[in-house]
Amino acid sequence: MKIPIVSYGVTKFKEHWDLDLIDLIIMAAQEAISRTDIKENEIDAVYVANSLNVADGSGSISVLAAEKLNIKKANLIGGTDIAGALAIKEAANSIRSGENDIVLVVGAEKMSDFIARDLLEMDKFFLDKEEGIQGITPVALFGLITKAHIREFGTKVEDLASISVKNHKNARLNPKAQYPFEITKEQVLNSGLVADPITVLQCSSNPDGAAALIMVKPELAKRYTEKPVYLIGCGEAQDSLAISRRKALTGMESTINAAKIAYRKAGIAPKDIDIAEVHDVFAISELMALEDLGIIEKGRFNGYDDIIPINKSGGLKGCGHPLAATGVRQACEIVMQLRGEGGERQVKDAKIGLTHTMGGIGASAVVNIFGVE
Repeated sequence: MKIPIVSYGVTKFKEHWDLDLIDLIIMAAQEAISRTDIKENEIDAVYVANSLNVADGSGSISVLAAEKLNIKKANLIGGTDIAGALAIKEAANSIRSGENDIVLVVGAEKMSDFIARDLLEMDKFFLDKEEGIQGITPVALFGLITKAHIREFGTKVEDLASISVKNHKNARLNPKAQYPFEITKEQVLNSGLVADPITVLQCSSNPDGAAALIMVKPELAKRYTEKPVYLIGCGEAQDSLAISRRKALTGMESTINAAKIAYRKAGIAPKDIDIAEVHDVFAISELMALEDLGIIEKGRFNGYDDIIPINKSGGLKGCGHPLAATGVRQACEIVMQLRGEGGERQVKDAKIGLTHTMGGIGASAVVNIFGVE
């Protein structure tokens, strides 16, 4: 069953010093609700995705959101960066099962409530214990992955820099992005090493932000919008938590397998995708995602001239990456594009879009595919 999405809403991604986590959730939810004739008390359930709820004591944030929005049922999806994308999948399943008719999905994170030292400690949440206890960090592991890709395929650091340049250029047209300005390849290459060969401007940052979608059962789609977008395929897969136990460093098995599942369920192939939002937490992450999703041949990245539009929103690099909000924000971008509401960054004649969200160092991945009638 294809599940209709009838509305969406996204806050500005930035440091919201004057707002709490619940404020961000309500802002995104109300923007989504305001685009339709749906009343808050008509919504059967809210699915809130929040990755850091255990760390910041917001384990009941979904209950508070339901209370504030006058919604009957509350569900909390936690875990890693995939929480938002997973919440979309689980909300859709609740409609397929007949449990719910109208569901609100919100992904949100309040990153500025944490100091840098705490965030470094929380990096261990996403790592294998044996690797994390040695003091290694996610960026250090991605540095090793980048070196492996360079060694095996001859990938150039200039090509990696071009990914950040492209995403900032796209973010310039996105008023909700954290960094809506352009950068140059030279700035990326000279921005200082974080974990060789990854430089500062190849890394995404973690602002505050929230994004929301409203999903309904198919019979209700045209009641609430003239332009429904459908969730037509979902795939979720995992790999070893420790990169030392994986088959290779130059591909993410979680992404490869999640994509296979999503393509099969949607009844399409990679060549059918018109636009994609992928998990560019670091520049190498975007390149490997394009390979693992089957959008480009492995080791053959040569710029963006001959492939579909990627991360028209600015991606994680340009928009910022508030963990659980990202998977929902990516979906909002695809829904907006497929509805023809992208404004200056609209992709012409886009009919099928894909989102790819990754958890940790690729230990988990969710691929969601969307289409129009």
